[in-house]
Amino acid sequence: MKKGCLIIFFTLTILIVSITGYIILFPEKPASEKTKKEILLAEFNQIEDTEKLNKKIEVLFFLEKNKHIILDSLRDVLNRKETYFNLDTFSKREPRLPIKLLNELSKISSNDRIDYQLRITENEKFSLTSTITDYKNYLYIIRDFSRIDSLNIDDKIEKLSKTILIKDNVQYKLTIKDAFNDIDPNNFAPN
Repeated sequence: MKKGCLIIFFTLTILIVSITGYIILFPEKPASEKTKKEILLAEFNQIEDTEKLNKKIEVLFFLEKNKHIILDSLRDVLNRKETYFNLDTFSKREPRLPIKLLNELSKISSNDRIDYQLRITENEKFSLTSTITDYKNYLYIIRDFSRIDSLNIDDKIEKLSKTILIKDNVQYKLTIKDAFNDIDPNNFAPN
């Protein structure tokens, strides 16, 4: 009888501690539409300084200039919809690229830490993308640089996104996505 009471007591204690711990660790509710719009505006108003933007544009142009070499070298690993390559580790993880290109990429990443990923879409369009997870509001904040022309203007309209055109036909798009409704199990991790 005493053993049974002790087992029930310990089980209830563990259950209460677990529930309390969960409430303490995850007290916030997902962001409301108003909060999402406020975060979008705040992020958009804090667009990085011109020097950093120019560096990202320079990296994008370098990658686009070598587009055919990159695509030919990576043809067997490209997925149908989108493929992402981390620029910081590109030279280590994709040794199939020509040495000259790998050296240039490592020089870029050693001079300026570029925390963006190269995204290659199914129509072979290149863009630099960065996704940050906002744990407090359960949101993804996605920054995307891509080159546009009259043929491939990004006409996909999203409710919580803002786009500006930067010099040389480069589009900077900021998007807020709900981490509950747009879950990417590989991405809801610390950035």
